[in-house]
Amino acid sequence: MHSLLRRQSGAPSRLLLTWAHKFKGNQPIVDIGCGAGRNAIALARLGSKVVCVDRDLRGLRELAGNGQQESLSEFLRPVCAELGPALWPFARQSFSAMICVHFLDVALLPFMRDSLEVGGYLYIETVGGQGENHLELPPVGTLHDCLAPDFSLEFYSERRVGPPAAGKCAAKLLARKAY
Repeated sequence: MHSLLRRQSGAPSRLLLTWAHKFKGNQPIVDIGCGAGRNAIALARLGSKVVCVDRDLRGLRELAGNGQQESLSEFLRPVCAELGPALWPFARQSFSAMICVHFLDVALLPFMRDSLEVGGYLYIETVGGQGENHLELPPVGTLHDCLAPDFSLEFYSERRVGPPAAGKCAAKLLARKAY
């Protein structure tokens, strides 16, 4: 596992890697907000095909270069896109897993659900709530409530961050699409 943690742009999420064995399905994985690809490359090293989505072309170029350097290009598909409810480019049931590490737009959850195959996994790890980044985090309980009808939550952890009156939380979760 030590080689999975080696990256110029930072180590992949350790918690994500503990669940990576579950992400084998009929379709590729998508890493939404992949940046320079620290998590995508770790998943590719495990043999997964990963669609790597980010709006920053510079990060995607770094990802492509690192993937090529490690002979992983066949496993990585960089896509430059600004995702939003009106700009969702993926078909229904086109992914076996969706990874969102330090990227979250709650308005995209219904689109993510639709693009996951039945039995597919959604992994979310929000930013930690340091400094002012608690402002971009969801209110306590929001992710649980949004996912509960359509997903079984295999792992769910949230902790309050920021000023108590803000009611915000940092969250980590693994959910499986029920139907």
